[in-house]
Amino acid sequence: MTAWRACLGKIRRKEFVRLYKVRILRSDGSLIFGRCDEPREILKLPADLRTLSDDEQRMRIAERKTAVRKVVEDTFDDTFDFHKYVSEWKRR
Repeated sequence: MTAWRACLGKIRRKEFVRLYKVRILRSDGSLIFGRCDEPREILKLPADLRTLSDDEQRMRIAERKTAVRKVVEDTFDDTFDFHKYVSEWKRR
């Protein structure tokens, strides 16, 4: 076998995994380089709640909670008169 075997032969793996270079942005603002299976430019990591102040922690947790939706009932002003149209349904 020679070095040409790798480029001329079939890839014998079940999946061809390609990892793309991405920049990873940490919560403190520093950048590191890593590899990811999707082609992206920047990955932003979430902030660590343990390093935040109490007020910031409460704000972040409150943002995660879903807002309660108020159910608005429609009030219909029904002025339909059934007897007005009875003559239309009668057979002539």
